[in-house]
Amino acid sequence: MTLVGPCVLLLGDAATAIDYGDFVTNIVQNAPQPIVLPAINRDYSDSPTRGYTITLTGVQETLDDGTLWRYLWDNFNDTDVPVTWSPMGDGEVYFAGLIASIPDPSVGGAANQHGTFDITLTLVARPTIVPAPTPPEGLAAPVAEAEEVPAG
Repeated sequence: MTLVGPCVLLLGDAATAIDYGDFVTNIVQNAPQPIVLPAINRDYSDSPTRGYTITLTGVQETLDDGTLWRYLWDNFNDTDVPVTWSPMGDGEVYFAGLIASIPDPSVGGAANQHGTFDITLTLVARPTIVPAPTPPEGLAAPVAEAEEVPAG
């Protein structure tokens, strides 16, 4: 059985994306909820006001550059932001989509603890399954564990 996490969460253009997965403790892709009108048994989930989302819990370890919280803060209201993620870490299945608009993250928490925040990222359309992304230049690709070679 494969456990969820640590996840991969790449935000931004594929050539410069940063993996913010280490700042995420929970990530869920949500399908649209069907809209059913009384006496009409029809699914209206394709309606533009209903869509796919990613909900996640982020850790506010610091508020410095390079953290998920800071990315969301600095890019508030940016639209059509590329996102690629895998809830299974460096697994074989990745999802890709566009975030409709970056929401404003909350800040704060209990004393003497890292704060956490819950945020919902609304996607423009249904995400697609994509091959494992190529890491940006300068970052190492995930490496499979090497087999031990006997001496001699």
